[in-house]
Amino acid sequence: GKGLAPGSYISIFGTALSDASQTLTTEFLPFSMSGVSVSFTSPDGTQDWPGRLWYVSPTQINLQIPWEMQGLTSAQLNVNIGDVSVPYTIPIAPYLPAAFIYGDNLAVAQDKNYHLITDGNPALPGQYIILYANGLGAVDNPPPSGEATPVQPFASTLVTPTVTIGGAEAQVLFSGLTPYSIGLYQIDVV
Repeated sequence: GKGLAPGSYISIFGTALSDASQTLTTEFLPFSMSGVSVSFTSPDGTQDWPGRLWYVSPTQINLQIPWEMQGLTSAQLNVNIGDVSVPYTIPIAPYLPAAFIYGDNLAVAQDKNYHLITDGNPALPGQYIILYANGLGAVDNPPPSGEATPVQPFASTLVTPTVTIGGAEAQVLFSGLTPYSIGLYQIDVV
């Protein structure tokens, strides 16, 4: 109910969403996979944008919300399967941050050598780490929807998030899109 942020990944769950399971492994996200597509329409019906898919299965669709939807407060999401289209009205938010997690609800984070932060490789006070997130909102240099983020110039978020670790505020050095990735945010903190 809080809204979905443009540029972010979302998952749609249901039944009979696809006849097959397909995961994407290319450098860009397509408009359609296994006969499935998702589109978004502005509230006044004057603009349409395709969602960019990276996974479909009979029970789940994962996709990137188009960057072009920044500034909207709602949109109509259309799940298209063959000749059938199912519309849903969804709220749109400027940002809705969430950390990617693994295992026992641990944030996906790496140290300066790109090793995963774990119980065996814990983050230490004063250490530089990279956190990976979704939903951090607009960036100053957005790549086209569904395409990889270039290395230069960096794509920094327009709003700098506040990060706390163990109740203490961390120093944010960078917040933006991870180069060479599609829609993956990173927050570099100390």
